[in-house]
Amino acid sequence: MTALAVLAAGTPAHAAPTPTPSTSHTAVGAEADSSVDPSVAQALEQAKAAGKDVEVVAKRTERITVWAQPDGNLRRQVGLGPVRTKGANGAWHAIDADLVGADGVLRPRNTKGDLRISAGGDDKPLAQITAPSGEVYALNWPTPLPKPTVKANVATFADAAGPGADLQVIALSEGFTHNVILREKPKGPVEVRLPVISPQLKLSEDKSGKLELRQRSTGKLVGAASQPEMWDSTGVPPAMPGVRGKHSNDLPVTVETKGADTTLVLKPSASVLNDPKMTYPVTLDPITTFPTWPILDGEVNQDLPGFRQKEGILLIPQSSGYIKFDPEAIAAKPGERLITARLLTGGYTSSLNGTDCDTFTAGISAARVSASWSPQTITFATRPPIADKVKAKADGRQNCVNLDEVGSDGMYWQSFTFPVTKIVNGWRTGSANNGFALNFDNGGSTSRYVVLNSSRAVQKPELSPSLELTVAPEGEIPADARAALDRIRDAEGETISDADRATLLKYPEIAAAIIDPKKDAVGFEDEPETIDTEPTTSSAPAGAQMLAAAATSKCRVTNRWQTKHSLLGEILYKYHTRVQWCYNGTKVTKIPSTNHYFDTVSGVMRQESGGFLKIYNVSAATKEVHSQRIISNCAGYYGCFATQYPWNRVKVNAKGTVTSFTSGR
Repeated sequence: MTALAVLAAGTPAHAAPTPTPSTSHTAVGAEADSSVDPSVAQALEQAKAAGKDVEVVAKRTERITVWAQPDGNLRRQVGLGPVRTKGANGAWHAIDADLVGADGVLRPRNTKGDLRISAGGDDKPLAQITAPSGEVYALNWPTPLPKPTVKANVATFADAAGPGADLQVIALSEGFTHNVILREKPKGPVEVRLPVISPQLKLSEDKSGKLELRQRSTGKLVGAASQPEMWDSTGVPPAMPGVRGKHSNDLPVTVETKGADTTLVLKPSASVLNDPKMTYPVTLDPITTFPTWPILDGEVNQDLPGFRQKEGILLIPQSSGYIKFDPEAIAAKPGERLITARLLTGGYTSSLNGTDCDTFTAGISAARVSASWSPQTITFATRPPIADKVKAKADGRQNCVNLDEVGSDGMYWQSFTFPVTKIVNGWRTGSANNGFALNFDNGGSTSRYVVLNSSRAVQKPELSPSLELTVAPEGEIPADARAALDRIRDAEGETISDADRATLLKYPEIAAAIIDPKKDAVGFEDEPETIDTEPTTSSAPAGAQMLAAAATSKCRVTNRWQTKHSLLGEILYKYHTRVQWCYNGTKVTKIPSTNHYFDTVSGVMRQESGGFLKIYNVSAATKEVHSQRIISNCAGYYGCFATQYPWNRVKVNAKGTVTSFTSGR
C-alpha cells in the first residue's frame, strides 16, 4: 500500500552532468539582462570561471534544482516528487528514506511528513504518517509484530501475516507503501485485516469500488486510490521480491466501518492463488498511491481497471503510462528563453533476446497528451489522444548496448531520455499541459517489456522521472537565424533544411558553430605489429611461457575516429576509439587496453559526462569494442541547442586485421 502525506504538498531521477569548459564566445552572458537575480548572476560568474556547472542554491525548492552553466545558461531540473525538505532553521536537507531506530520506532532519515514504522511488538501502529498540516493516517496490525529486518528503506516482518506470509513496509519520499508477500502457496483461504487510524480523514469506497480518502470535517476529497492489485514473480530474479511479475490480478479489498472503527480487509481470490501459472512469491498490494498534486504518474492496463500507481510503470502494447508535472514548475519566467527540454526516466527491461538494439529502444516513446484526463476516470479504453511523439534514447542515444548487462540484482537496468523541447515550449507559450503519455511498441513479442520507475520507486530511485529544462536570457541574434536554430534544436541537430542552411550561411560566425550532418568523416591509424611477450597462464616454466607466446601470439593497435565539421567545413571535434589486441591466427588471445576520447574540440562544443566503453566476445576469433561519449553543440547568444552521442564500434580478428569499423551519433 502507498500512503502519501496527503496528505502533504520522488527523488532525483538523474545525477547532474559536469561539463568541461567551453570558450567564452559561446557564453550568453547574464550581464545582458540587468534584471538577473544576484544569486543567479553570481553562480553564472562562478560557473564561467570554474568551467563547470554551479548550483544556484538560493533557487532550491522541494522539487526544483537550478544550475548555472559556463555558457551563461541555466539548467533547471524538476522532479515529480520532493528531492529535499526544508528544516526549521531554513536549511535544505536531501531526501533520505533509509530507516533508522529512534524513540522505539523506525523512522526515515529525512522525508516529507513525520513517518513512524513499528520496531516490533503491539504498542505502536504498524505505520503512521503525520503531514505538516497535522493530519494523521495510520495502519494497525491485529497481532504483535516480530522485530523487523531492515534493509535501507524497507522493513520486513517475517511471517507476520501467517506462516510463509511476510509483511513489508517501505518508506517513501512523502509517505509509505506496504505489501503482504506470500512466499509460498497458502494451504487455505487468505484474509488480511488492517485497522485504520485517522482522526481527521475517512477511508471509504466510492460507487465503483475504488478507495478514497476524505476530510471528516468537510468531506473534501484529499486522495483516491486505484484498484488494489496482486501479482506473481514470473520473470523476476530472486533478489527482487515484490517486483511485479508477468501475471497480475485485481485484489478484492473492502472497507468495514463499525462506529468509529475502520478496517481495511484484503481477501485474495483462492482461484487466483491456486492458478498453476502463478509463480510464488505472490505480492498483495492493497492500496496504491493517494495522488496529491503535483505527484501524478501511473499506468492504465487493458486487462486491469483504473489508473494504477505503483513503484513501476509497465509499458507493453496493452499498457500505457502517464506523467504530469506541476505546470507552475515548468512555466516560462520573464526574460528567459527555452533552449532544450528533456524528459529523464529509467527502469528495468527484458533482455534483448537477440533484438536489434536500435529497434528495441526506438519502440519506447513519449508524446504530448492533447486532451484533459483524470486519474479517477481514465481507463485503457478511454485513453486521451496524443500528439508530437518522440522516441526514447538509451544512455542518450538509440544504442542500448547496456541492456544485455545484468545488474547485481539480476535486472536489466537502463536510463532513457526523451527530447521534448517542442512539447514543453508549447506548454510554456499557452498550450494546455495535460502531461506525457508513455508507450512501448515491442514488435509483437510477448517477452519484451519495459518497467519505468515511478516517483514511488524503491529500487534505483535516481531513475524516477524528472524534467530537465535549459534556458537562456534573451540575447542578440538575428530573428531569422534564431528561428533556424529553433528548428535545428527541435530536430536534435540530426537534420538541417536547405532553407535553414542558406539562412545560417549569411552569418559566418553562427554557421561556424553549427555541426553539419552532411559532412561526417572517418579516419584511422594502425600501428606496426609487435610480438606478445607477456606470459600466459600456464603450469609451464615462465621462460617456456614467454617463448610460446612469442612464437604464437602477436599484437597490434588501431585508432579509429569520426570527425564532425561545421557548416563552413571547419573541424568541430574528433571522437576516437583506440584498441590494442593480441592474436595467434585462430583466436584473439586478449585485449590488453582500450580507450576512447575527444580531440580537436572546438570552443563551440561542450563535453558532457557519461558514456561507456565495452568489449564483446563475438567469437573466439573476433572481438568487438563499443564506445560512446556525449557532447553538446552550442552557439553564441543562443546556447547549447543539440546534444550528440557519438559512438564507435571496432571489430578485430585473429588474423590481426580490423574486420569493420562503424560509427554514428
